[in-house]
Amino acid sequence: MSVYIKHLEAKGIYGIFDINLDFHQGVNVLFAKNGKGKTTLLHIIANLLNEDYERFAFIDFDYINLRMSDESQVELKNNRNDGDIILFLNGVEEKKFYLKELKIYFYRVFQSDCCCGFCCDCCCDKHMGK
Repeated sequence: MSVYIKHLEAKGIYGIFDINLDFHQGVNVLFAKNGKGKTTLLHIIANLLNEDYERFAFIDFDYINLRMSDESQVELKNNRNDGDIILFLNGVEEKKFYLKELKIYFYRVFQSDCCCGFCCDCCCDKHMGK
């Protein structure tokens, strides 16, 4: 049996809403009105699965947890007091990302603020002239 996303929990997304979803093996369908976070959800999942944690410097959130069917999990905690994001893999702290340093790095690379608020591929492609 292949490994699949089992559960995603995200709290304080943009300071507005929380996400708490169970997934099932096979096809899962997302539907909601515009502005309810479908694209943000897909960005969160893609960036976690691609281990592209630095992009979370561009989204306001409190906590994100992605659990797979084999019970492995990735957690991100936004520690606003210290200005960092803490990465946990399977419950073990792995790395801290310092938000100020990440934002300075992305600003230098792209010579502009992110136009979408999440520094997604479509935004980065615009900055890179692709």
